[in-house]
Formats: sequence, structure tokens, C-alpha cells
Amino acid sequence: MQAEARTQAQYEGIRCDSFQWRLDGIFDNSPWRENPLSSWKTIQSNIPNRYQAALAQGAFCNFNLQEKNIKTILQSRNPNGFTGGTKPSHSYSIIH
Repeated sequence: MQAEARTQAQYEGIRCDSFQWRLDGIFDNSPWRENPLSSWKTIQSNIPNRYQAALAQGAFCNFNLQEKNIKTILQSRNPNGFTGGTKPSHSYSIIH
């Protein structure tokens, strides 16, 4: 018997100016569902599953502004060069 493929995804937002994130909606093998309890939460850098901090510091934010150049974002997400908070890609090696 072959296992059925399952698709899961989350749609999240990141605010660079306040270093916050929120969960806007989810997809779990069904239509997208908006998260009615969505609220902005502070991005935590010191928790085990800290992907929001890694993405904000390593790709999406340029200091406290949103990075708008898609080429820069995609280059920042390259696994060979992604820093994820160890050395933010757009802050001239200054760690906040």
C-alpha cells in the first residue's frame, strides 16, 4: 500500500521594523484557512526552533527595514551562504 501525499504549509509575516512575526494562515491538505487569532509576536533568537529569527536576520531584513530586492533575498537564502543570525547578511557583520 502506497502512502498518500500530504501537503502542509504556513503563511507567516515578518515585520523588520519591530522584529515581530505572526501566523496569518495554514494549509493542511485542504483550502487555506486564515488564522483568526493572529497577532504580532516578538521574534525570539534563543529558542530551539528559531526560523523566524534566522530568516529575518539572514535574508528578509536590512537592519530594521524590509529587504525589497528579491535577488538579494534569494542570494541570502542560498544554503552555502545563509547565515541565519550568526552574521546578518545586510548589516556589515554587525549582530543586533
